[in-house]
Amino acid sequence: MLARKRKTGILILAIFLAATPVARRVMAQERTAVQLPTEEPNAEICLGCHGPYEELAKRTEGYVTDQGEKVNPHTQVPHDSNKITPCDNCHEVHPVPLTASGNIPKANVQFCYSACHHDHNFIPCIKCHENKK
Repeated sequence: MLARKRKTGILILAIFLAATPVARRVMAQERTAVQLPTEEPNAEICLGCHGPYEELAKRTEGYVTDQGEKVNPHTQVPHDSNKITPCDNCHEVHPVPLTASGNIPKANVQFCYSACHHDHNFIPCIKCHENKK
């Protein structure tokens, strides 16, 4: 009788935990792990956990580069578009679910420097380059 009550208690606890936000997120990550492609990841997959994009951009408004500049790295490229740059331009892709959160490398803005900001600053391009039409 005691064993049956114990099993029932464990079952009720499991159902309760499954209903919590943390458990739902873990279960969602496990589903995501199945959906991850073997080829290049895309922003849609990353934003499944780290998004939506607008919220991600808000969370990184105060980012400071290694050079000490304050800039938001989560902007569209080109900046006058609504195109989201692939996440792996700056971030190393991690396994889902995470196995060891302390081993995730810090992202960098080297993509920005290589693509447009070749003086390693975030002065708008138009300041140095004329808009030639």
